[in-house]
Amino acid sequence: MNYTASKGGLEQLTKVAAVELGKFNITVNCVAPGSIEVERTKEEAGDYAGTWSKLTPLGRIGTPQDIGRAVYFFSSDLADFVSGQTLYVDGGLFAKPHWPYDV
Repeated sequence: MNYTASKGGLEQLTKVAAVELGKFNITVNCVAPGSIEVERTKEEAGDYAGTWSKLTPLGRIGTPQDIGRAVYFFSSDLADFVSGQTLYVDGGLFAKPHWPYDV
């Protein structure tokens, strides 16, 4: 409960900060990683990559570089009119409905 509540809070904070800071030409956005292979997640489960890759529509888990690219985009001029958004960098995982008969 605490984890999901904090994620929701960060998304709302992003929206409120974007509105309040927009008058200063400051953009505020959020990057929401999905299953990312880092040392902690490697230790979390015996086959973290294999388990989550099967659930992810792109068929793989993410890397720190995937997250870095999203952050780079938000910090570049390419995103100078993007504010108050949450970008899910998850290979489509959170967009996919989970049916009981899916493998």
